Amino acid sequence: MVQRTAVRQKGDPLPVPREEPNPSTGGAAVSICCALPNGIWLQIWKPSLEREATPQGFREITIHRPDPDKPRFRINGFAVPFGKRPNYTIIATSSTGGIAITNDVPRDLWEQWLEQNKQSEIVKKNIIFAMPSHREAEAEAKKRHDIKSGLEPIDPDKPPQAPEGFKNKHITLSRDDGQ
Repeated sequence: MVQRTAVRQKGDPLPVPREEPNPSTGGAAVSICCALPNGIWLQIWKPSLEREATPQGFREITIHRPDPDKPRFRINGFAVPFGKRPNYTIIATSSTGGIAITNDVPRDLWEQWLEQNKQSEIVKKNIIFAMPSHREAEAEAKKRHDIKSGLEPIDPDKPPQAPEGFKNKHITLSRDDGQ
C-alpha cells in the first residue's frame, strides 16, 4: 500500500511544531543546569537484540531504541529567541553564553539518563549537571561560570584567533613540465 502525503501549496500556512509538555514529577525531583544553547531532551534508551542481514547470513546485534515506557523530558538551553522572555532561569556566564536551569526533573529519569550517558563529553565536562534544589543549582551555576560547550556564539568583542601554526602565505603554483 502506498502512503501519500499532502503537498503544501503556495499560501498555505507553515506547520507549527508541536511542543511536548514535560511529564509531571510524582516523586523526587532535581534541578538540571545546562550550558548547551538549545538544551537537550533527556530520553531513556533500551537495548534490543535484532537480526542483521550479512553476506554470510544473519547475525544478532544489539540496537538501542527509545524506551516507549519512559517519558522524554526537555532540558532548557540558554539561547532564547530575540524579544522573548524565558519562563526559566538563565545564569549569564559571559556576554554570549550562559547556563539554563530546568526545575522539577524526575530524579529517577535523571539518574538513568546519567548512567546511560556517563561517557558523553557533555557529562564529563559538566556541561550538564544536576543539583537537589533550584537555589543550589543557581549557586553552582554561578560558581561554574567558566563552562564552555563550544557551541556559544562568537563574541564580537573577542573574535576567535587563527589556529596555532596557521599563517596566511601566498602559494605560487609551478608546472612540472618546465613552463
